This record gives sequence, C-alpha cells and structure tokens, in this order.
Amino acid sequence: IMTSKPKVLLGMSGGTDSSVSAMLLQDQGFEVTGITLYMFDDPVTGTAPSFLNDASNLAKQLNFKHYIVDVRARFRKNVIDYFVGEYLSGRTPFPCIVCNRTLKWAILEEEADRLDCTYISTGHYARIKTVNGRPYIHKAVDEDKDQSFFLWTMTEAQIRRTIFPLGDYTKTNVRQIAAERGFHSVSRKKDSMGVCFIEGTDYRPFLKQELDRRGIYIPPGQFFDTRGAYLGSNEGYPFYTIGQRRGLGIYLNRALYAVSIDPSANTVRLGSFQDLLKDSMYVENFQLIDSDDLNCPEPLIVKIRYRKQATPCRVEPTDNNRLKVTFLEPLSAIAAGQGAAFYIGDRVIGGGIIGE
Repeated sequence: IMTSKPKVLLGMSGGTDSSVSAMLLQDQGFEVTGITLYMFDDPVTGTAPSFLNDASNLAKQLNFKHYIVDVRARFRKNVIDYFVGEYLSGRTPFPCIVCNRTLKWAILEEEADRLDCTYISTGHYARIKTVNGRPYIHKAVDEDKDQSFFLWTMTEAQIRRTIFPLGDYTKTNVRQIAAERGFHSVSRKKDSMGVCFIEGTDYRPFLKQELDRRGIYIPPGQFFDTRGAYLGSNEGYPFYTIGQRRGLGIYLNRALYAVSIDPSANTVRLGSFQDLLKDSMYVENFQLIDSDDLNCPEPLIVKIRYRKQATPCRVEPTDNNRLKVTFLEPLSAIAAGQGAAFYIGDRVIGGGIIGE
C-alpha cells in the first residue's frame, strides 16, 4: 500500500546546518520542500546573495522541490527600518528577534499552508520537549552552538508544528554527516557571525549609509562622565552602544564604558564597569508559554547575551504590562532594545525586549 510521507517545509540558508537538516529529515521519512527567503542583497556586490544558489543546488542534489521567496520589501520595512530607528532612539536593536517574530516564522507558516506542509523545520540548534502537556523550546545538546536564546518569540502553535533536526547533534557531528555523504564543500562552510545583512561585525558603516539614504545627518556630540564633567567630542550618539569600551576615542588612565545615551542632547555618558551594574530591569513586549512558570520555586535564569551569560533572577508582572526582573547577582551592560530570554533549567519559558 502506498502511504504518503508527512510533508515538511524546511527554511534553507544554503549553509551547513540547514543542508544537513534536509538530509536528516529525508532519513526520518519526511517529504522535504525547501524554501529560502531572499531578504537582502549581498552587502558587498549589491546583487542576489550566493546562498540562494547554494540552497537551490543542494535541493537539486537531494532531489526535492525548492522555492525562493523575495521578501526584500518586507525585510526592509520590518527589520532594517526598525534597526535604524532603534539606534536613532538611543537603544540597541536586536534584529534577529524582530526578524523571527515579524517575518521569518510568519512567512514559513504562510508558505507551509500554501504548499500543504504539515510541519516547518529550520537548522537551528534547539530541541522541543513537552512539559505539562505544552511544547517548549529547550537548549540544544551542543552548548556552544545552542540557539534557544533567539527562539522565545515562537508561539505555542508555531512550536507544535516545528522540527529542529539538529538539536541532538554537535556542530562537529553535523560537519561529519555532510562530509560522509560526499558534501565536502557543505561540510567546510564557515559559520555566519553577527548581523546577517551587514558586512563584517561593525554596524556603524551600514548605519551611516542608511542615515544618508534617508537624508539624516547626525552631528558630532559630546562625552560626559557620570558626574557631568565634559570628556571630549563623540561621533554622534547612534554610533555607540551601552557597555561599549573599544573605539570611544577617549584615553584616560582607567577603563571607560558607555553607560547611558541621551539622543535629545546627542550625549554619551562614560563611566566605570561598576556604573554598568544593575540589580533589576524591566522587560516589555514579552511572550510566555505559560505565565504560571514565573511562580516556579527555583530561581529562573535570565540571559541577555547569546554567549555564556546566565543570571538567576525573580520575575514579576507589573500592572503596566511589563515584567520586573530582579537579579540575584548584579548584571552589567543592560541595553534597552536588546532581548532577554527566561529559562527554567534547559527550558525556555519566554522572553521579551529590555525596556528603559
């Protein structure tokens, strides 16, 4: 008897992770359809990025359908305009979170419905497990590659139809799988770092270019210390982020950090590392799978940075639809606009955007 295979729509970036995800899904008996979102042009050449072809070629080799969806206009409106706007507001944007929330998963769902795919999949390093009858994102086996921090924006309905094939693998395993199957160039691809639409790791040249596009000129501003003493001129407040130490252009006999930014005065206050430490913060635009998780008897863990950092905390809802997060040990470089993810052990219970 012919039985039809379950259908899954796989988001493909042309890289090692989504390519190996396709192989693993086929091994598991799924009928894979690939989709690649054409979100932006190559930052260097200004033409279609090479990963579109890489994804198409892999789909041909593995014999499944692949679609490219041009979402450049949506990406510019939802992600790039937001990115520029946050810096102009003196905040630090978190484009990956906003892209996941307003663009990537929404389009994956729309296209999965259109193509009659029951499931959605990506090459993220994360796992899904059910707790008390509800699905939750959990950390991946590979602590170093774990991407659960970026996935708190997923709704319960989205998690229910998502498959993360790489959650139980290390990056080394994934490269080995590609090599063993003869996909040597796939196995050797470099990991993408930083913001996907920016060349390199410095956002400032991109921001300058985008401000020029809009006819916005930010004049040089001023640096002050925390007591209000003038320290020198700065390049303009949007070109600094809270916690920044390098590239300030101010040299005293002690380490200085950007501790606050005032867009209306075009000033940046510099202080010591101690001045960056806080005991609490507020989180807005938050999302929780189950608000009862906040009453967990053990301390929750909050992460405000993708790498390594994890701080025990208490989280209480406030009456103006925010969460007050009280740290059990002080935390540094808390920047408004960045993301915060909440964990119980390895389980992501939700997250939000850091407020003023």
